[in-house]
Amino acid sequence: MESNILPAVALGAAGGGLTEFRLESGASITVAGDGVGVGDVVELAVRPEAVALCHDGAPPAPNTYVTEVLSAWLLYLLATNPAYLTRVRTDIDEIMDGTDGALTLQAVRAARALSYAVDEAGRLRSPVCNAPRVTVRAVEFGGYAIPEGTRVLLGLAAGHRLPHVFADPDRFDPDRFAPPRAEDKATPYSLVTFGGGPRVCIGMSFARVEIVAMAMWVLRSYTLTPIEGQALMHRCDGIIASLPHGLSVHVTAR
Repeated sequence: MESNILPAVALGAAGGGLTEFRLESGASITVAGDGVGVGDVVELAVRPEAVALCHDGAPPAPNTYVTEVLSAWLLYLLATNPAYLTRVRTDIDEIMDGTDGALTLQAVRAARALSYAVDEAGRLRSPVCNAPRVTVRAVEFGGYAIPEGTRVLLGLAAGHRLPHVFADPDRFDPDRFAPPRAEDKATPYSLVTFGGGPRVCIGMSFARVEIVAMAMWVLRSYTLTPIEGQALMHRCDGIIASLPHGLSVHVTAR
């Protein structure tokens, strides 16, 4: 990271202007060179963003990582929906047979049925329940007058179950994201598992690759079946969801 970015930072600092670093992911960092040292940029801008990327912006507490919560629900929902699980497994087997069993980035990107299941798991069991925001101007919402500068929580989990946005919103139905339905495309920001707009999670693409790759490896190697009578709890008493009791499935080698 530093070997690629530091020379450009040094150039911007020497010139006293603005230097933009555009990364392969499409993200960019703009640094003002005047009075900013190379080490300052790395410590204050680049390194913290890299740490946030790897940790999905979540605090290091048990059962609260966004990727872990979403991954757990993905496998559980697939285990409890065997018809769709069969489709996903067939798709994975065909893709990985074509790569001689190698789990490549191209293979991950080709797993469309699994990708739709990730979207549906994120919609039904939002790993980020609420998003803290501040009103930039006075607004009326739901009959309430909210002054400028008010701290509010955007209920992402509640928005994911709006019946006028998602048909039969309590049902596990990954095909709602596939063409031609593509329900999430009809309403802007209807699916915000990782946020949206300029404040979208910096680790979104990285997290999705992690989750899909993990699920492909697990489903390629093991058979998952549900365990009845679990005390399921998806706790949303803050910003990030937690699984106090975890999620359990029967796992057998294929």
